[in-house]
Parts: sequence; structure tokens; C-alpha cells
Amino acid sequence: MSDWIEAISVTFPSEAHMIQGFLESEGIVTILKDELTTQVNNLYSNAIGGVKVMVRAEDYENAQLILKKGRYINPEKPQKIEIVFLTSTTDKKRCPFCHSENIGKKKNPDVITLIISLMLNVIFPIFRRTDMCFDCGKEWIYKRKMRADNIT
Repeated sequence: MSDWIEAISVTFPSEAHMIQGFLESEGIVTILKDELTTQVNNLYSNAIGGVKVMVRAEDYENAQLILKKGRYINPEKPQKIEIVFLTSTTDKKRCPFCHSENIGKKKNPDVITLIISLMLNVIFPIFRRTDMCFDCGKEWIYKRKMRADNIT
């Protein structure tokens, strides 16, 4: 019998089932550990370390590559949000980097606004909207370029 190693740990059983299906579609045999405990009470999930997707020891390296390909594991550091200055020829329906039309909006938490709203006990919107390209993975925000005659 082979040894089983934890490939990834997630909070909810539904996430674990999605990952299990993804790995098994690539030919990796998996089992779920602590799934039933978190189904009984979701608050136990953090206490026990979440639902663990286990793979065979000999499949571990391949499973990690598959999880990176499926973007379940992202070892890269967070991507910087680019600033794109608006011009008269800017097409907001295309990515300014790869010119793809496969773009969408993304809400990112704004930490400074969150801290201020907690200190003042006032509810402010805590999300900052950015645009994201699903083909090249870049994120950006549009800003108007300030003209030198506007600065006094």
C-alpha cells in the first residue's frame, strides 16, 4: 500500500470536491481527509486544518504541477496592478497589454479604507475595482493624465 501525502488543504468540502474532480480528470487518484467533520460543522474547518486532498506519494509532484496549471496553487507573488493612462484612442473594451477582448472587472479589498472604517465605526465601501484580462492575467486601473497647466 502506498503512502498518502496532503496535496492541498481548503476550507470547504465543496472546494475539495472540485479539486478532487480536477485531479482525477488528469489521472491522479485522490482521497479526502476530514471532509465529514467539516460537513457536520463548518466552524471546525480551521481548527482541524481544513479539508485535505490527499494523493499518493509517487503522484505528489505531478499533482502539484496540475494544481498550478489549474491555478489552485499560485506560488508567484501577487501581481502588481498597472496604471493605464487614458488617451483619446484608449479602447476600454480591450486589454491594453495583449489587446484581447476577454476582460472583466475585479474587486480588490482596499486595506486602508477598511482600517479607517473600523476606526470610525462607519461603513465605507472597502473594495477597489480593477480591470483584469483573463488571457494574459494582467490587472490595471484607468487614470486620467494630469496636465502640467492644471497643477498650481
